Amino acid sequence: MSVIASAIGPVQAPAKINLALHVVGQRDDGYHLLESVAVFTRFGDRVTVDRAEADEFVVTGPYADAIPIDESNLVLRARDALRAALPSGAGFPVSISLEKNLPPASGIGGGSSDAAATLKALERLWGGTDKISLEEIGLPLGADVPMCLSSSPALVSGIGENVERIPNFPPLFIVLVNPGVEVSTPAVFSRLKVKNNPGLGRPVFDGRSTGASEVRPPLRFASQTAYPPLDGGEEAPAAMLGTLPLPHENEGEVAREARRSGGYSAMSDRPVGGREVLHAWLRETRNDLQAPARELAPVIGDTLEALRATQAQFFRMSGSGATCFGLYDTNREAEAAAAAIRRVQPGWFVVATQTFAASGEHHAGN
Repeated sequence: MSVIASAIGPVQAPAKINLALHVVGQRDDGYHLLESVAVFTRFGDRVTVDRAEADEFVVTGPYADAIPIDESNLVLRARDALRAALPSGAGFPVSISLEKNLPPASGIGGGSSDAAATLKALERLWGGTDKISLEEIGLPLGADVPMCLSSSPALVSGIGENVERIPNFPPLFIVLVNPGVEVSTPAVFSRLKVKNNPGLGRPVFDGRSTGASEVRPPLRFASQTAYPPLDGGEEAPAAMLGTLPLPHENEGEVAREARRSGGYSAMSDRPVGGREVLHAWLRETRNDLQAPARELAPVIGDTLEALRATQAQFFRMSGSGATCFGLYDTNREAEAAAAAIRRVQPGWFVVATQTFAASGEHHAGN
């Protein structure tokens, strides 16, 4: 007999970042077929659940006012879906508190991650879910929910239901930037001119354990598709494991701020290893939604330019936008880049964080 717990949480609901996102087809029911490499950040929303006399839902945090609290919210839909799968009476009334730290409709899976965190928290609170698959319950809520349940680096395909963890994937130092605009995912897909784009190909990494700070070079790909230059300003060939040029004397304001705050390291100081190989591989991938999203919200281009100015090793838009990300070699560089952008664009959402590695680390709880 399971012990009924109380006050589960806060359970993390990490931001989901599509490092690459290829649209490779469309089903008859309208759903698009995707191939993506997804990672999850330590920064995100948080969900807490507890017993209550009647169902309650409270939203706090900087983006609370932008979040619906009716049945359209994925948190409540997740609660109701799991309750319906339990024996009658097992899903007793609960109070759910959502701390909303991620901007809504921003291409980083906030709503799906909130739903996944809710499912995990209620599974622990209600008990009796041994024969219930959270993935099967989560998929009808949204294609991203299954991958958010594990929150580990993954290769994702289909409409999001096929999730394969990537072993030995390193933590990444990352800056997230959103210029304060919401972009409609259906509107972005409607502007996508080609629905059958080349596939991502499968990166196969060396299986040897290399520690959290390394990832081995990709040895081969499942498909041998040749990819054009990327949409994130990466014009050097993938074999060049260097960096973008250092800012010239006519650099922009963000670049000057980054230099002033110590965000740039000398080229000889940059570690050569797993992350640079990963960055180079990413330069051969795409986000097929970036161009149509920029048509809808041209400020996305300004966001990418701001990341370029901080000498990000790699930068791109995540998901359907408008959040963009930059990858850096060290936490210090990421923090300096975020500070530089924040000073120039104080109204933007800007955060420096780190992604979870494929280390088996537990990060779903308190």
